[in-house]
Parts: sequence; C-alpha cells; structure tokens
Amino acid sequence: MQGHYIERNYSHLVHIHSHDELALYELIPDVVWIFDLDKHGWWWGNSAALRFWGLDTLEQLIDKDLSGDTQGARDRTLQTFELAAKNGLTIDPWTTYPNGKPKTLYMRHRAVLVGPERHRAIIAYINEEVSLGETPENLLLVEAMRYTTVLVTSFTLDGNIVIENPAATGLEVRRHTLDIRMTRHPLSGEFLILVAEYDVTDLHAALDEAQRAQSELQHLAHHDALTGIPSLHYLSVSALSLLAQAQRHERRARIWIA
Repeated sequence: MQGHYIERNYSHLVHIHSHDELALYELIPDVVWIFDLDKHGWWWGNSAALRFWGLDTLEQLIDKDLSGDTQGARDRTLQTFELAAKNGLTIDPWTTYPNGKPKTLYMRHRAVLVGPERHRAIIAYINEEVSLGETPENLLLVEAMRYTTVLVTSFTLDGNIVIENPAATGLEVRRHTLDIRMTRHPLSGEFLILVAEYDVTDLHAALDEAQRAQSELQHLAHHDALTGIPSLHYLSVSALSLLAQAQRHERRARIWIA
C-alpha cells in the first residue's frame, strides 16, 4: 500500500498540520471525524463524534483498536479516499457499529493530508441517519454490495443512477458481461434496474495469450528456430498435401526444393 501511495500525487489536497486547526468544528452539532489511512485509525473527532462512539476523550477515539477490521474494510476506505481525492467529495451510505450495533449513515468524505508525516486521511461529515428497518438481511445486503469486487449499480427507470458500490465507482472496466434485472428500492419501494457487471478482462487476456502461444508453438514446429525457414518435415507434409490436391483435380504438381 505504501508503494501505491508514492506513485500518486496528492499535492492538491489540503494539509492539516495539527488538531489546533480544527477548533471551529466543535461549534457545529454534526458528527465530524478524521480517519488516518496510513495508520488505519482515527486522527481526530469533534465532541459529537465522541458521543456517537460513546467515548469521553479524544485520546480514546485515537487509541480505538481496529486490528479486527477486514481487508475489505481497509480497501473500501482506500477507495473512498482515492475517489474523494479525484472528485473532491463522496456521498454514500456506510454501516458503522457504535456499541456493537449496526447503524447505517449517509457520510460525506473529503480527502486531506494530516500531521507532519502528511498521512492520507478522509474527513467524514455525518448529518443524516438512514433507516433500513430492523431486518438484518437489509444490512447484510448493504455490506455485501460494499465489499464485493462485482460492479453493482442501480438505476431508476429513467436511467438515473440511484447508488453504485465502490467497485463500480472506482474501476474502469475494459471488457465485461452484464446481468440486468428488475428490483425495488429498499426504502421507497419504487422499481429500479439493477445492473451487475463482471470484469472479464483478465480472462480474455489469458485466452488471447494462450492463442498466441499456440500459434508460436505451431510455427516453431514447422520452421527452423535459427533461420526461420520451413523444416524438412513441414516441406514433406506440404508436398504430400499438394500432390493429393493435384490428383483430386487431375492436375500436375511441380515442387522445387533448393
């Protein structure tokens, strides 16, 4: 991941040097926190963020143990940072677990750099809670769409995007297959078109490479590897084929061998 960081240029992002620069965020009632990707932990949070997590001090938030986070969760955070660094802002639903209970929120993210080390970070702004009901299957569906590598996008019947998962947002697919079906919005009940895209670029590349390798082996079997001229075996087989073809058409065949 560190190598990925070096390859990109984040000089256009705001650099927050210390917590002292964030005093004004204490004046707003919304939850605001900053998450440090390079240490995978919180860098700062306002009082509303501490109440959200049921904590008393900022140090408790910074020291919060996230060692149990899955690689999928880490990848999702990185995707969000890269998208925010590119577009300036992301807005999508996230499921968090304060006090061990799932809570789905609409979160706005901006990409920044923090501290003297200029770590990659995202500022999360939360001002709207999304109710997906008490059905745990709804939360499982949200989590599955979030972390799957399949590109999933839902559209209204007019063709407007309702939501797309991070895989669909962050990747450019060159060759893909589509699975299209009708579904319903989990909140409003309106009909939607659900499109799942499967990236088959690597499969096609492997098939093309196998075809090239087969052609090369066939060429090597019939030509001298050093000079590139046809081999004696190839000439013999070709001569027999030409003689048979001439016999079928009652013609003469002339073959010159230097």
